[in-house]
Formats: sequence, structure tokens, C-alpha cells
Amino acid sequence: EAVDLLQDYGYPRDKFDSIGALFPKEGLISSPLEERVRYIYALSQDVSQTLSQIEGVITARVHLVMPEGKPFDKTVVPASASVFIKYREGTELAAFVPQIKMIVNNGIQGLTYDKISVALFPAPADALAAAPPLAEVGWLRLAPGSVASFWVLVGTLLALAVGSLSGNLYQFLRPRKRAEPSGAG
Repeated sequence: EAVDLLQDYGYPRDKFDSIGALFPKEGLISSPLEERVRYIYALSQDVSQTLSQIEGVITARVHLVMPEGKPFDKTVVPASASVFIKYREGTELAAFVPQIKMIVNNGIQGLTYDKISVALFPAPADALAAAPPLAEVGWLRLAPGSVASFWVLVGTLLALAVGSLSGNLYQFLRPRKRAEPSGAG
């Protein structure tokens, strides 16, 4: 149940790689295709991370299609982007779709506004909203069903502490027999 609750809130969060992590200084030469794939992936990750910072967004992903231009081909295939956003139910993100598209448009060179699609998906309602209120015991807040167990635990710990203290006190204060010297004679 706890794992489901964490997943409802988007945990564990996605790890976003930086451009530096994607372009490590390994080897002498990388292929042009390898460099291109890393570059597109880094752009996608960077914009996804920015969109994940919007209030109410649980996770955001940006998928880019950036066709490679061929040297003697005059046909231009425009770049496009698809944005997936999972958000907390109750957050109104539909009004922000134009701003989301603008972030993607301005963050990726060669992409036009009309070639960006945004898909919004609400997450299930918060499980915490249905949780019972917590009972206050001193400075602690406990689930109502745990209050009795808490007091049993406190009573047991107190009984052990009192028993230990009185046993140590008895050992310390009781009269001790003196050992008589042996072999005196």
C-alpha cells in the first residue's frame, strides 16, 4: 500500500541525465549518428526536466523527432515533438498547454509551435484524502488504531525501566558479607 501511495505521487522521480553525462570524454572518436542520438536525447531530457518543475506535474516526458537532412535532398521534413504529462488530479493544467508548447518550442531549435502535441493524463485521486484523521498523543500524531498499542508500549518500557532501576538500587544498597581472611592460624 505504501509503494502504491508513493507511485501515485510520482516517486521515485525520474532521473534526468545532464548533457555532460551524456557526452563523456571517452574514446577519441564518436560516430556522427552516436553524437546525434545523444544530442537529441539530451535536449529531450532537458525540456522534460523543466516541465517536471510545473506545480502539480508528477512526471513529464518529451519525445523528439528531428529528421536528419540529407546532403542532396531538397525535401525538408519538419521536426516534431510529443509531450506526455502525468499530473495530480485537481490540478488544472489544460490552461497551461500553450505555455508548455512555448517552452518546448523555444527550447528546441528547428521546432515549430504547430508541430508540438501535448497529452495530459490525470493521476488517481490522492489516497491521503481518504485517510482517517490522526489522533494526537502529546507531541505525536498517531493513527487512531495505534493509540492503544502506543500506550501498551509506553507502559511496558516504563515497567522495564522501573524494574531495572530497582534491581540496580537493591544490588547497590544491600549489605555485603565481608570475606574473612582464610588460613589465619
